Amino acid sequence: MILKKIHNKIWYLYFRFFILIYALLVQCLCLIAPLLKKRQKKYDLMLFPYSQKGSDGYLRRFEEYFPRLNQDGVSFKVQDICLDEEYKDAFKGSKSRYYLFLLKVFRIRIKQTIDIRHAKKAFVHRSLYPFYFDQKKPFLEKLASKLCFEVVYDYWDSVWVHNEELNNRVIETADTISVANDFLHEHYSSLHSNVKYFNIGINLNHYLPKKDYEKQTNDFRLFYTGSPGNVKQMLSVIGDYLVEFSKKVKIKLVLVSSEPKVYDGLNIEHHYFEDATFFKLLQSSDIGIYALDDTISTRGKMAMKILDYSGTALPILATRYGVSPHLSHNENVLFCDTESDWLNNLEQCYSSKELREKLGGNSRKMVEEFHTINSSYIEFKSLFKSL
Repeated sequence: MILKKIHNKIWYLYFRFFILIYALLVQCLCLIAPLLKKRQKKYDLMLFPYSQKGSDGYLRRFEEYFPRLNQDGVSFKVQDICLDEEYKDAFKGSKSRYYLFLLKVFRIRIKQTIDIRHAKKAFVHRSLYPFYFDQKKPFLEKLASKLCFEVVYDYWDSVWVHNEELNNRVIETADTISVANDFLHEHYSSLHSNVKYFNIGINLNHYLPKKDYEKQTNDFRLFYTGSPGNVKQMLSVIGDYLVEFSKKVKIKLVLVSSEPKVYDGLNIEHHYFEDATFFKLLQSSDIGIYALDDTISTRGKMAMKILDYSGTALPILATRYGVSPHLSHNENVLFCDTESDWLNNLEQCYSSKELREKLGGNSRKMVEEFHTINSSYIEFKSLFKSL
């Protein structure tokens, strides 16, 4: 154990030494930025993802828009760092592997930030060096602001909880801030004069809209999808409420996650995520559920599962944190703040086909108006002065 601590400490010092060297290099580049800046630009737009290639976030925030950018004749370049699996593996391995990965990311992003001089505009998700939060000064962001005419920073999480000082300094370099919900808009509007909504879009062609709101089986089927961590959090919030409700109504929690889950008193039907079955499972369920504790972090989220439910025209019961700003209680969702809210709303949805049909139909209309790829792409283009 002692040797391991010494080993990790040595690697940390090694990491800090090279971080310092890289930071000094970027500061030198900032000094000569006027010499590096290009008047003639190769690209209309340069994109800097936080979520890496192969992830759901990369698909929804970047990849879905590539065909539309091409159709509009917008020349663009995507500055990927690695594949999503490589990113995940680096954070699971040894400290040496972790630190070497972070140094590799910094080297890549230095090169990519220099490359920003070839673009008229840039769109950056979170920050240019998003994997390490102990730094205090946004060296790369300052360099980018000197080399590119217009830079937008995009947030769909409360990322400042990791390092508020750094995040505040990053947005000082931004021309525009884009956000995905009301809580983020309020926070960043107190710090920046140009904050705009950029709703997450979903490809409605993937979904099978619900047509029949009769209960599908003898069980009342409640749908939830998420990572094992999200499943654990959801059950910590409402697991006991679901068990209590199951004493009166026979329910089944249809769970799509990378790991099975057992919860005493709750009938859980587990599925792994597969495109071939996911959308059918959504359609065959009776309602979709979503629950989080009320924290700064959860308020800044934008739950993709809510959009999945809405795309399927599935009635939604949810806590009111981290959801689409276009959800309205008793119109396209039933918000639940307390145990009695959950039990009463579950009872109402179980008893009333008309209510299920109303909520599901209106939630589908909501995504058709605000969360399609086309409507979201229009918002994306409006983030810039011209694109």
